[in-house]
Amino acid sequence: MCWSSVPDCSLRSARLVAAVLFALIPQVAAAQGVACDGRVREVRELNFEGNETFRDGDLADRIVTTQSTLARRLLRVIGQRYCADSVVVNEDVARLLLFYDARGFTGTKVESDMAADGAEGLIVTFRIREGAPVVIDSLAINGLDIPIRERIVRNLPLREGSRLDRDSLQAMRDGIARRLRNEGYPTAEVFRNVDTDTSGHAVVWFDAVPGPRMRIDSVHVVVESQRGREIGIPASAARQALGLRTGQYFSEQTLESVKRAMYLSEAYRHVDVAVDSATLSDGDSLVQINIRLVEGDLRASRLSIGWGNFECLRLRGSLTTLNLARGLRRLDVTGRLSRIGAGVPFNVADGLCYGEVRKDRRSDTLNYYVSASYSQPALFGRRTLPSLTVFSERRFEYPTYVRDVPFGLGASLQRPSARYPMTFSYQIEYGATTAQPAYFCAVFNACDAETARTLQQKRRTGIAGWAVANNRQDNLLNPTRGHSIRADVRHASGIVGSDSLLRFTKGTLDGTVIYSLSSSAVLVARLRAGTVLGSRFSFTERAEFVPPQERLYAGGPNSVRGFGQNELGPIVYVVARYDTVVTGGVTTFEVAPNQPLLPLQPTGGDNLIVANAELRITSPIYPELLQYALFADAGEVWNRNSASVNAGLKRLKVTPGAGVRVFTPIGPLRVDLAMGPADLPAGPVYFRPNRLSDSNLPPVYCLSPGNTLPVDLSGTGNPVQTAGRCPGTFQPVRGRSLVQRLRFQFSIGQAF
Repeated sequence: MCWSSVPDCSLRSARLVAAVLFALIPQVAAAQGVACDGRVREVRELNFEGNETFRDGDLADRIVTTQSTLARRLLRVIGQRYCADSVVVNEDVARLLLFYDARGFTGTKVESDMAADGAEGLIVTFRIREGAPVVIDSLAINGLDIPIRERIVRNLPLREGSRLDRDSLQAMRDGIARRLRNEGYPTAEVFRNVDTDTSGHAVVWFDAVPGPRMRIDSVHVVVESQRGREIGIPASAARQALGLRTGQYFSEQTLESVKRAMYLSEAYRHVDVAVDSATLSDGDSLVQINIRLVEGDLRASRLSIGWGNFECLRLRGSLTTLNLARGLRRLDVTGRLSRIGAGVPFNVADGLCYGEVRKDRRSDTLNYYVSASYSQPALFGRRTLPSLTVFSERRFEYPTYVRDVPFGLGASLQRPSARYPMTFSYQIEYGATTAQPAYFCAVFNACDAETARTLQQKRRTGIAGWAVANNRQDNLLNPTRGHSIRADVRHASGIVGSDSLLRFTKGTLDGTVIYSLSSSAVLVARLRAGTVLGSRFSFTERAEFVPPQERLYAGGPNSVRGFGQNELGPIVYVVARYDTVVTGGVTTFEVAPNQPLLPLQPTGGDNLIVANAELRITSPIYPELLQYALFADAGEVWNRNSASVNAGLKRLKVTPGAGVRVFTPIGPLRVDLAMGPADLPAGPVYFRPNRLSDSNLPPVYCLSPGNTLPVDLSGTGNPVQTAGRCPGTFQPVRGRSLVQRLRFQFSIGQAF
């Protein structure tokens, strides 16, 4: 492996690594194959010919014959062997015929061919001649003489002219029945009928029997304790939290949501939801809901320890009560410490910290977060989840800013639903954000020490937010298929209680699609975009002061991995020495040649776009433990006042790479190696002395080449530079070597 610490790492080594990773990629065929013994031969090649409608991978997933993995076929040492004989291949011919017949093809012919490949190998080929598709000439849905018929039949998968796919027919039947049960018809049944002729045409009709539309008459709740303990949450309190109301129409989907919510409350280890037989009352059809709950542990405490590049050693602890005041009410008390090793008073073990973090003076204080959160699963008997949090924190977002909040208050209201759960939130906090003076000079044109102090004073920030999400991934830790999308909008102004100086509207959109190529290969694509608008909700006016923590950043292990944390986009450079230049009697300052750069200062931006593509491949060796990844990340962060959207998109940075994931009980440990661009971005450069004092901030001098800001040296104190925007003309030494371009990333969990 070619690591960034190896001085003679070459392009040839990088190509060798890529070749080895490709060699370990299993084929798309489904790994069902036959175990190898002395009576059967190894399948070294599996081919399909003549299939026009379905891909090779779709057909391979339906048969038993499977070719050995690519690593096995190429290297003959590692990888999984799969074998077959004539009996298995003939059975696969029948499987393919059944597959085509079920998907509406008549007269399909399948032949197999087994050719020897050496003394122990086989080349298996299936030659397919697809028959004519059976077309649906007529499709009807009978029995839906109900007021909501249009909602039931909207956007069904099949229509007249469609191919007669029996799987789609079954899905359509189940979909109609499910829609009926979600609209108040718990006894609904749907029957499927198909009539075909020899000419390849079919008549399809569904007979629906909705039954009576029913409302909920009563909800009966039984609570059981485990191991003979006393019941902690009475049945009456649990019933109030269900969000079910007498008189509402029956919905199977709502009952599934109630069951899921009871599990998510963590108060119950088992939940049963059943529907009692319907009764008639005053002409209405009524139904009783029976719910059985088995309590779990209602109190919990947790203590965890971890390490991160920019947080050093970190500790987290929490205490949880799930039955506050004998109701289904939750209280979480959480504490978190980080920078242990760099921050006072635990700075005696600075070897635990990333080297660049130890050098930053803002790391000399321990970071903390302490909070108390109250939540309950329902508000006023409805499925609305409220929560209230009181917190205090100090957070250093390396290497950009430090956020100190002595007091903060947050509230949220979540409306869960089957597809798009929404969250409305409000947060108000009193705190200060401090950053390098050069940051404020470059971003807000506040280049004098007095203005910088004003911007860094404690202020009140009130933010109203709205978020909507949809997650259809099949696994939280290591998904193999599905999608997720999330949209966030945050607004701060005097209307929502924010300081008059802090006004902005921020929106972000994040979407991920996961596609399973085979049982051992997954393709993941992600797109993230965001913008920050001015106080008048304008795309053209520059935003007023936007706190650094609300600006948009990219770069790091979960973003564009060829860049360090937050280092993609506008950058401010800082050096400790400058030269005095006199031209035509005018004195200016410029950066001294060959100056070592101090830690970069990302300023963030008001526009962001990030795109990721990652191929995740199960290792043929220890497949339950190891996974490989090949990825390409692209993105850019820019400011609207300095570049248009088109200009920002044209400057997209692309960083390819590869990585390994090691699966553990807490999630996959992820190691990625990405290649950044050859050149560092241009930007403004400022002077900063080696030693700084918060009580006596030194002047901020622009040193960018070609700047025209005159300097007055006549005074007895520090030189005075005329205020003005510092041009982004400083370009660090160009042409970084391959080793310098490599970026090592380590994290826990998949990148997205």
